[in-house]
Amino acid sequence: MKTINVKGIIVSYDLKELANEVNNIIYDRQNYVDNHRTSGDGVSLHEGAPTEEEFIELRTKFSNEILNLEDKLIVLIEENLFLTQKGVLVKNRRRPILMADNDFYVNVIDEYDHDLQFDRPYVKLDRIDDKEGKLIIHEMQTNY
Repeated sequence: MKTINVKGIIVSYDLKELANEVNNIIYDRQNYVDNHRTSGDGVSLHEGAPTEEEFIELRTKFSNEILNLEDKLIVLIEENLFLTQKGVLVKNRRRPILMADNDFYVNVIDEYDHDLQFDRPYVKLDRIDDKEGKLIIHEMQTNY
């Protein structure tokens, strides 16, 4: 585990551990099946959903991007700190440090109004307290 100080905030991280966590995300075909109540057959993959092979390629690409973060980590963290005027980490903020390719997601949620949502893993700066944070893998629900 390494730590860096960014604008008075101590951030701990282990890029190898984060990459391993991403590499351990399993492909669950059922998460990509078209289950829309009016048009889905409950068997076929959603249009554009990755096959298992494509998923593994995207997962590997994201994992490699995480391993190569070291040189630009301070800049990425600075851009996503969201500090209060007193210089402490704001609570309840989404702090994305690295997003994966848009085609890499772990679940598709087909809403009734045809608004597709996706659960996408990303590297997040997680707030521990006012002056400490840790990089973690988190999932974000997105609409694109």
